[in-house]
Amino acid sequence: MLKPDDLARWRAGDSDAATTVSVWVRGRADRILRHAALLEAAGPGVAAQLRDRETRGAWTGRVAQEVMAREVGDPKRLEVMVVASTALLAVDALRDGRVWEGGAEHLERRSVVRAAMAPARREPAVVTHMKSCTHCFRDVSLLQVITGRLPKPLSASAAGPSFKATLSPARVFSRWTILPAAVFLLIGAWAFTKMDDTVGWQEEVSLEDLAERHPPKLHSISQLPPGVQQVIADLARGDCFAAGARVRSLRRAHPNVAQLYVVEAQSMVCAGEPQRALDALEDLEEAGMLIPRGGHWAQAQAHLLLDQGPEALDALGKARLSDDRRRALAIDQARLIRKRLGEAL
Repeated sequence: MLKPDDLARWRAGDSDAATTVSVWVRGRADRILRHAALLEAAGPGVAAQLRDRETRGAWTGRVAQEVMAREVGDPKRLEVMVVASTALLAVDALRDGRVWEGGAEHLERRSVVRAAMAPARREPAVVTHMKSCTHCFRDVSLLQVITGRLPKPLSASAAGPSFKATLSPARVFSRWTILPAAVFLLIGAWAFTKMDDTVGWQEEVSLEDLAERHPPKLHSISQLPPGVQQVIADLARGDCFAAGARVRSLRRAHPNVAQLYVVEAQSMVCAGEPQRALDALEDLEEAGMLIPRGGHWAQAQAHLLLDQGPEALDALGKARLSDDRRRALAIDQARLIRKRLGEAL
């Protein structure tokens, strides 16, 4: 959850806040690009590229560069921009290499994004086209799923003709691998000028959305082993995965330093690797050490990223007792989780 204060500090020139915003933007875009429904619909060739961390990181970096250049001060408006920019890339993933049926014209990419994000504002021509074009209907439906508007795609039978789409091996993702970053930035910026900021888009809030994924701040650095400065540099760049991997090496060399396990867990949560975070904390407990301050909070965030509400609540209960810095946050987050779980029942 990105807060207005994070954006205010970033716009005022706070480098730590800039890292926080960049990590959040990239994390939000990453969740869309690695959504299971998109991976399945895009086909094996494209899905392989979407599963590649480095490739996906390059795309999310472009999204972050694009939306942060606009210095938006409202979290919701920023999220709309992030989702819209990433959705354009998702449409490319769906359409690249597809063999179209019938030779008919299809909705432009920005029209697909608008139809998915603002269904109440669809133009009559768009609605008419979607009723007769299975391809565009399925693209819009899938975008609504991966951006959080629908829990699952609508039935293809509601769109009309049977759906058949294949990927040509020779053309798989060709545009993604050859277009320069500047083209993506221009496409996204142009789409934003066509999209009303009050588009009315509202995402279904999931447990994953409630997780805090800020880069961790290291305390009592003098008590940590040599090499931790490189970890701090990784975090300052927003490269949480590199920081987590580096800390993992450090704590293997210094297995009795409990705080290193926590920093690894926090870094992996920031990187969107919740299972790695839980593994680090499990290693800590198996080593017979108590989880220091910050550990239960990281544990709760990891469970949220895995959509494990009850486990997250249990960890937050422990954080309330052991982490005075995050006690109020733990209480507030637990309330939001219970509300979300209640809505799901």
